[in-house]
Amino acid sequence: MIGICGASGRIGYDSYELLKSKYQVIGTYFRHFRDGLIKFNVITDSFTIFDSCQYVIITFICGGRRNMFKYGYPDEELCEQSYLKTKDLLVYLDNKNINTIFISSINVETMDDFYTKYKIKIENLITNELKHSKFIRPGRISKYNVRKLSEEIFKLII
Repeated sequence: MIGICGASGRIGYDSYELLKSKYQVIGTYFRHFRDGLIKFNVITDSFTIFDSCQYVIITFICGGRRNMFKYGYPDEELCEQSYLKTKDLLVYLDNKNINTIFISSINVETMDDFYTKYKIKIENLITNELKHSKFIRPGRISKYNVRKLSEEIFKLII
């Protein structure tokens, strides 16, 4: 089974749709429901939802910069909470020997803000401490290249 944490977003849902045709997939959403997805809050819910997965794809941290400003979140405080719980999720999955792919972004190379700081911390955690996790930086994601990214993710897990 494959889990997608953050499957309601652009990358997550496209990956969910691509993978579910060949594998058993569970996908989660927090705010934006889509058919077939399970409501999951990384800050408050149990990580056991992913225990039966062989792979987990994590497509978010802080719900994305765009959503933070769109929904008026308390910015860095929420981002730090989300970072800490994303870190906890990654460590939890690693301890369970579940392979994990974290989708980072090009912003870590070009931006200097708290959102970027937390993405870099996750990348460093994966690089230096975790055995069953990796991250990818897909670059700018748009409706024109999301299918290609989903296919690249698909290749990483088969």
